[in-house]
Amino acid sequence: MVGNNVYGGVFIARFDYIREKHGVKGLDLLKKRMRDQGYTGPLEMAGFKIAKAYPFSYYTALLDGCMEVFGEAEFANMSRLVAMRKGIVGWFVKWADDPGKIMEQAGHYWSKFYDFGRMEGEVTGDGQAIIRLFDVPSNPTFCMTLTNYFEGVMANTNANDVSVEHVKCISKSGDKEEWIVKWS
Repeated sequence: MVGNNVYGGVFIARFDYIREKHGVKGLDLLKKRMRDQGYTGPLEMAGFKIAKAYPFSYYTALLDGCMEVFGEAEFANMSRLVAMRKGIVGWFVKWADDPGKIMEQAGHYWSKFYDFGRMEGEVTGDGQAIIRLFDVPSNPTFCMTLTNYFEGVMANTNANDVSVEHVKCISKSGDKEEWIVKWS
């Protein structure tokens, strides 16, 4: 693993969503929870720089805090909607008519968000793909985030009846994360 860092744009998108959806009160609750858990990184959007790398532990503290403060349903919704933000959509728009192409390109976009791991997307049939993620730290909240994020990415396409299932986890299988994505 290169450095287990997450680029600042990922944090900014999450904080921006929380500010819009839950206001200052929601942000304050999240920041308090993160500080109470020993988090020492930036706590304001302005403290993050889009292209700067921050420790993965900062990101998992943010994700765990979001899960605790806002609950599982809102956490899932947040991850889906973050994938639909303007900057993210811009990367995928040229393949919006081809969900399979987006799945095949997944690995290319991984490095825009993280400086570790390797992602592969493979279309395995009509309306079905597998996404594999190698060499990443094990973290259940991160896996949940990615599952919901992939749903959000597919919502940017002309796909219908999308389902994303996390079928392999490093914490159980030891070698990779894997998702099966289906659509019509």
